[in-house]
Amino acid sequence: MTIREAIRTMAGDGGRTVSMICTVDSVDRDARTVDCTPIDGSAPLLGVNLQANQGSDFGIVAFPRKDSYVVVGFMSYGEAGAVLLTDDIESIEVTVSKDTARLTIDEDGIEVKVGDNVSLTIDKDTITAKNGDSISMEMTGSKITFNGGNNGGVPLSSEVADALNDIIGDINELKGTLGPITGTFMSGTEFNVSSWAATTLQTVVAKNLGNTDIEQ
Repeated sequence: MTIREAIRTMAGDGGRTVSMICTVDSVDRDARTVDCTPIDGSAPLLGVNLQANQGSDFGIVAFPRKDSYVVVGFMSYGEAGAVLLTDDIESIEVTVSKDTARLTIDEDGIEVKVGDNVSLTIDKDTITAKNGDSISMEMTGSKITFNGGNNGGVPLSSEVADALNDIIGDINELKGTLGPITGTFMSGTEFNVSSWAATTLQTVVAKNLGNTDIEQ
């Protein structure tokens, strides 16, 4: 029995709106339809729409899980059947336009795509953002990785400053020791390091080494 025939039988000649509780037998994600069986034991309903326009590739679609309950509604003597309510969903897709914004939510997480290059994926462990193949960011509970992490870790400005200041201290000490010394090389060339030694190197301030737009 077709959907139209089943609903006409139930509605009689009045053509009133009818709804039925069904269990989902299968889900066609490409066609955005489900096959389901009414719980009253009547004939299965095939190709029930999950959105108003079956042929559309945009809008909001909730894909029910197989064997879950759905409420199917019909209008105009069963000319059209659509899932009105769902019990348990496997995923939700929101597509404003395939070229601009797409959102998918399922038990694995959330994926947002903008055009063909920009994407954001969130699951229980990781957040990943990409802009094409060259720019990416991955965030886990323990670290953040930019562009695959091939260039090593981001320097810690305080530790870099400490290391540089150790070197600067040694050089300044060397200047203090050599400054008063004058003489000649074995070749007879005179040397005087007093002018070089008179200018001491300034210590490094850690905050001046960091990019304030990126903090950790």
